[in-house]
Amino acid sequence: MAETSSDCGRKKAKVDGSLDGSLDGSSRKFDGESDVTRHIQGEKHQKNVRARTNAAPLSSFGFISTSDPLKDKVTTAEIKVATLLVENNIPLAFADKLSPMFKELFPDSNIAKNYHSARMKTTCILNGAIAPHVKQTLVEQLKSGVFSMSTDGSNDKDLDKMNPITVKLFDINTSRAVTRFLDMGVTQVVDAAKASTIFEAIDEVMTDNSIPWKNCIAFSVDNTSANLGQFNSIKTRVLERNPDCYFLGCPCHILHNTAGKASSQLKEVSGFDIDDLAVDIFYYFDKSTKRKAALSDYAQFCDLVYRKTLKHVTTRWLSLNTSVNRILSGYEGLKSYFLSEDDEDSKIPRFARLRKHFENPMTEIYLMFFQAVIPTFTTINEFLQRGEPVIHLLLDQLESFLKKLAGKFIRIDAIAAANKVQRFYDTVGAFYRAAAQYAVAKLPFNDKVLENSRFVNFEKRREHEFTMVEFFLQRFPDHLEMSVEEQEKLQEQFIDYQLLSNDNIRQHVWNDATVKTDEDGTACLFRMDVIWGHLNATKSADGTPRFHLLARVALTVLCLPHSNAEERVFSMIGKNKRAERSSLQVKGTLSS
Repeated sequence: MAETSSDCGRKKAKVDGSLDGSLDGSSRKFDGESDVTRHIQGEKHQKNVRARTNAAPLSSFGFISTSDPLKDKVTTAEIKVATLLVENNIPLAFADKLSPMFKELFPDSNIAKNYHSARMKTTCILNGAIAPHVKQTLVEQLKSGVFSMSTDGSNDKDLDKMNPITVKLFDINTSRAVTRFLDMGVTQVVDAAKASTIFEAIDEVMTDNSIPWKNCIAFSVDNTSANLGQFNSIKTRVLERNPDCYFLGCPCHILHNTAGKASSQLKEVSGFDIDDLAVDIFYYFDKSTKRKAALSDYAQFCDLVYRKTLKHVTTRWLSLNTSVNRILSGYEGLKSYFLSEDDEDSKIPRFARLRKHFENPMTEIYLMFFQAVIPTFTTINEFLQRGEPVIHLLLDQLESFLKKLAGKFIRIDAIAAANKVQRFYDTVGAFYRAAAQYAVAKLPFNDKVLENSRFVNFEKRREHEFTMVEFFLQRFPDHLEMSVEEQEKLQEQFIDYQLLSNDNIRQHVWNDATVKTDEDGTACLFRMDVIWGHLNATKSADGTPRFHLLARVALTVLCLPHSNAEERVFSMIGKNKRAERSSLQVKGTLSS
């Protein structure tokens, strides 16, 4: 997205006895009327006035379809190029180079000859045409159907704090539950991170777009008191607007914290901190070619292939696994390096800490333990970060995770071993106990929504009862209100649904719904939104809808969030607004 000091000529000014302004790309202070008059009469200002006067109107850019096929094709090309630049996070300044390049590369093309879209026009295409059209289409869907909402505050260092708002809804055009970006949710005051301020920004988006709060059936946020607290939180304010709104914290964050609590307990018992070790190793070698070259020599001496150390960030859920694997793959080389090197580095605290680790034979044992245990956490975390709806599988996955932890407990009294081995088992036991205790206390094992949502799983349709469907009629009465006759019909459809065989779903639907296959190529995970989209369109022999009432309930369930891990959307914003692109307007081009 574009680096524009002011989106499409937007100006900023304030009046306090003097005028601070950004006019014509310059910054200066005006102390009186004479300075303003002098500026207006100046050559630079007059040049800009003439440029704006002679600027072609928006309609001439081809946004309004004309009878000229060539103009329509040129407009299509300009829109597609603008979209391409955004999708690939290419600075819009690059658009300045495209028009002359197209003419040079395609001299015989009339489209290339008439293509004129530099950075300013490309920015206006995004802000004035594409973004409004896409947003309005989304808003119309939100006005007429149910959706769930998610938000997550940014760590932006500017005055503006971003709280990107995303929504999850069922798209009838694709027969999929999709996540869409709605608004940046900007807060700009001192209390920008407070629940009241964030909610006001969210409520303003809903009000400005005339989206009824009753359509927001679920809200997903991180597990902080500002978000989910019993008093004065985002949750309490949303429930004032819609008492039926379902709130789910983020299981991904809870699982990450579970691993962190267990690691802290292990550190308390053994003194070994896996995070500190991984971070120390990376930063010790990161900026030194000399150290890397020496490590490469030690690796070669140990018959190992040198591979660079990987960075571990403690707030990143999945980086520890790859970091530990890399350390173990080159462990002998690292050990030889820190036990053999004895130069000026020996006085560096980080070197001293690492040498102490590699002098201890238990370090490798602890690394092997983490290599074995981390997948228990990362597997379910990766599952919860899936884009397709998996709320119907969430409770089963959490219960399976807890069973894995419980199955790892070690009866220490049954082990006769030396002190070091005994201490290792004490440490391992402390790790698993801390993990299990935190998981039981924090994860939503007793959530009735998760428990009853399992009926949408087509593969296990005969294991569930109609009471699961009835639960959602009571949970979301505004959207799933049905007469007595409709409820009787709903029960008939549920029985019909249970009697279906897999062959009743056409093969192309199964193919479209497949998201994962096992080692022998057999499909093992399917998108239930695709299956239910198909069932919703299925007709009876007399041409009437066969499962329309049941599908209405199921598609509502599939719009519910299974976590708040919309990291792809939130990370995309961070990638777009980088240090070298700091002038992107949060409420303008960045949001578009």
